[in-house]
Amino acid sequence: MIGSLKHKMLLQQAISTPIDGGGYINNFENIKEIMADIMPLRSKELIVAMGAQIHVSHKIKIRYELCVKPHMRLFYKGRFFNIQTIINEKEQDRFLLLYCIEEWIAS
Repeated sequence: MIGSLKHKMLLQQAISTPIDGGGYINNFENIKEIMADIMPLRSKELIVAMGAQIHVSHKIKIRYELCVKPHMRLFYKGRFFNIQTIINEKEQDRFLLLYCIEEWIAS
């Protein structure tokens, strides 16, 4: 199973930096590199949990990491994956399943 974690991704966290004249600019800082397995989901599968519906485009499997939180993102080869929800696979603290939406940024 660990051999399937073959993609090196960069975990990023949003930060707000104050700018001159007031206000803030939103940016991302790198937290750490994470090995992952990226699985595209069929036509934006729907996750239904606690009455909420979340559309996701990818499921990303990583080793268990306490620092990973919803609303962080992963970067891989010019692509960004915004983490929507996190599931501790089998509640064993070995793997996390990150359900993400791929963010499209115009170049």
